[in-house]
Amino acid sequence: MLRAWTRVAGSDAWGLRSFSAATGVATVGLLGLLTARMIGRVTGLVTAGLAAVHPLHVHYSQEARAYALWCLVVTLLLSFLIRAGQTLRWRWWAAYALTALLAVMTHDYTVFLLPATAGAALVASDKRRFLRWWLAVHA
Repeated sequence: MLRAWTRVAGSDAWGLRSFSAATGVATVGLLGLLTARMIGRVTGLVTAGLAAVHPLHVHYSQEARAYALWCLVVTLLLSFLIRAGQTLRWRWWAAYALTALLAVMTHDYTVFLLPATAGAALVASDKRRFLRWWLAVHA
């Protein structure tokens, strides 16, 4: 992804760092939308605001490293997981599986996160079916 980005933005320091900045901004927006959908509009705005000024998020969004991209991919992963738990449709599980694969390829710490995603069964409409899909996807 960075190779494609540097063709457009250049391979100097600005071009490399702007990729992390763009993914950091996208993370703030996606996190706000996800929270607004789950809890409410005001909470979504507060969440987006807190993410936008969080020192670690701001710091890693300015570096030419994979952390900002990983935050974006993990936020997208959790969004697909919540949607899959609510609807129990295969397309959301497929999107979750592909995003989980991308997250694992982006950063190794994802292997510690994925078992914790089974906790999303608590908000699923059909907990048994959710856990069967979750196990199938992770197998």
